[in-house]
Amino acid sequence: MVSLGTVAVSALVSGLLAALISSHLNFQHSDNELKRDVLRRLVGNRAALLEPSADVTKEPFIALNEIFVVYADHPEVISKTQIAEQTSIGRIPKKGISRCPFPHNCLT
Repeated sequence: MVSLGTVAVSALVSGLLAALISSHLNFQHSDNELKRDVLRRLVGNRAALLEPSADVTKEPFIALNEIFVVYADHPEVISKTQIAEQTSIGRIPKKGISRCPFPHNCLT
C-alpha cells in the first residue's frame, strides 16, 4: 500500500517539475516571439532603409537598434548587423532627410 507521505511528495515534485518546464517553454516562446517581431518590423520597413525620405517613420531604425539587444545571444547576427551598418546603410544618400540614422557613417 502507498503511504500518504509518498503521495504528497510525488504530487509536490510533479507540480514543481511542471511549473519549471512551463516557465522554460514560456520564456523560449516569448524570446522567439520578440525576435520575430524585430525581424518583421525590419523587413517590413526595408524600403525606408533603401530610399529614405522626409515622411519615413523611424520604425526600421528602431528595429535596427533593437537587434543588438534581442539577438545578443547570436554573435553572427550582431556581426552582420555591424558590417551592414558600416557599409551599405552608412552610404545611403540623404534624399530630403534632416538627419542620418548613423551620423558617424553618413555622407556630408
